Order: sequence, then C-alpha cells, then structure tokens
Amino acid sequence: MLKEFYAERYAVCKLYTLYYYLFIIQQGFAPTESFEVAKADMIVDGLDDLMDKLVKYYREKNEETKQKLFKEFYENHLPHALGIFEKLLKSRGGKYFADNKLTYADIIFFSYIEMFENLNKGPSASPILDNYPALKDLTSTVSSNPGIKKWLSERPDTTF
Repeated sequence: MLKEFYAERYAVCKLYTLYYYLFIIQQGFAPTESFEVAKADMIVDGLDDLMDKLVKYYREKNEETKQKLFKEFYENHLPHALGIFEKLLKSRGGKYFADNKLTYADIIFFSYIEMFENLNKGPSASPILDNYPALKDLTSTVSSNPGIKKWLSERPDTTF
C-alpha cells in the first residue's frame, strides 16, 4: 500500500518522489544542470543500494543470521560504500556531491549516515565517518544549514 502525501491538490507517493518534490521543487536544493542532477542521483541511488543490504538484516528471522548480516553490513558493505563516496566527493571538489552547492544528494547522504549511526550503537561501535574526512566535513556542513539545524533540534527522537 502506497502512502500518499498531498501537495497542491495532488497525491505524491514513494519515498524518492517525495524527496525530489520536497528538496528540489520546494526548497531549492536541486542542481542547476542536467549532468549535475545525474551526479546527485547517482549518490542517492548508491545509498539506496546500500540500504537494500541493511534491509536484509531487518527481514531476517533467524537471530544468528541476523547478527551475521548486521556485522557484514557495518564491517564490509558500509566501509566499502563510504570509500567510494569519499573518492567521489573529493573528485568533485571535496565540499558537495554535485553542482558545488548543497543539494538533495548531500542532505539524503547526511540522513542515511545519521540513521546508520543510530542503528550501530553499543560498546564496540565507533563513529562511522572517522576514516572519511571529506564525508565527515560534508555531514557537518549539512547539519549546520540553518533549516536543517532547526529541524534537528525540534524533531522527534526516532531511529529512522
């Protein structure tokens, strides 16, 4: 069942469609050129691929297999993906993923990292971005945006 969000009399469904509507159209976080949009979309699609690996953990019923999937995600899949994202960010100037400005790709990346950190709490957990300085700087830049900073201080406390 699709959840609907109504905007200007029209129903908008699906997560990324909502992201695009809210970030691009309403808030101006869109890249200005089509190739820059492709760069931003590539980041979002990569995050979606990464999330697919974590979803396996949530769907798994066997507790032993579930813990194995969790460990595999945080020890293999996530570091591999972060290494790729770090290289991409550096190759694009080191500050933003697309268009040399804050775009939806940066914001969505920030939200995923925050979620991954929230899920990986515990005595042996370490900060996810410690080995990725450019990504760490990016998340700091995103979180210091006035609108995002305000939202972070007011939002409900949830895992996702």
